[in-house]
Amino acid sequence: MEKLDINLHDIKFIFVEKLTSIMNRPIQRVAAIHDLSGFGKASLTVVIPILSTMGIQVCPLPTAVLSTHTRFQGFHLIDLTPHLQTIIDHWKELHLHFDAIYSGFLGSHQQIKIVKNFIDDFNTCLLYTSDAADDLLCVDLGGRRNIKKNNKTKKTKERTS
Repeated sequence: MEKLDINLHDIKFIFVEKLTSIMNRPIQRVAAIHDLSGFGKASLTVVIPILSTMGIQVCPLPTAVLSTHTRFQGFHLIDLTPHLQTIIDHWKELHLHFDAIYSGFLGSHQQIKIVKNFIDDFNTCLLYTSDAADDLLCVDLGGRRNIKKNNKTKKTKERTS
């Protein structure tokens, strides 16, 4: 067996060079974990074309389908929580890699947990988290929004409209 003549300085240089190239490469693929609103300038309908125009491949993971943005009275929501993990598991089977995550509307504590695990499982960073501090139907959970399901909040929203 031939002895390799590599010193520790060379190994450090190679490591730093590789790390620098990884850190300086542009974001190429983003998992967009957000709702899909049928009406209103928000959600996946906005982020997909913006990121795509920047040359980024956007892989949407819809958390919910809404008839309108949550600022409109009487919106209809279809919760996709039961389907999220199945989609994520399929992406794992395909060995997909994401350079970053764009997170928006999260409709429950369970969805927040799923996104946290997604970040850990795919070993990636959170690029952006939409907030809903001005939306009285939602509560801010560290920048993520969660629909409150109680009538008191709805009555407060109606009085302020």
